[in-house]
Amino acid sequence: MFDNMPSALPMAKEGKIRAVAQTTAKRSSAAPDVPTVAETISGFEATTWFAIFAPANTPKPIVDRLQAEVVRIFKLPDVQEKLKTLGLGFCRNKEF
Repeated sequence: MFDNMPSALPMAKEGKIRAVAQTTAKRSSAAPDVPTVAETISGFEATTWFAIFAPANTPKPIVDRLQAEVVRIFKLPDVQEKLKTLGLGFCRNKEF
């Protein structure tokens, strides 16, 4: 099965499941011993994304405040470290 790192990695570390491969282009520092699919099938990459949603028609000042707080929180060193341990230690958004 395919699953996201934050939910699968703890079970793999506990030996409840066996991680066969990662679908990202490069190995994650959270699971450096787990090879990537791309190491067998050149060019393979499948990633996931996570999002935060607000109800339709949320006023722009509230959306802007939520965005600012999310960026601030994700920049905190302890949050960055926790994300790394979950296999989410990178972000392609230039704001982070």
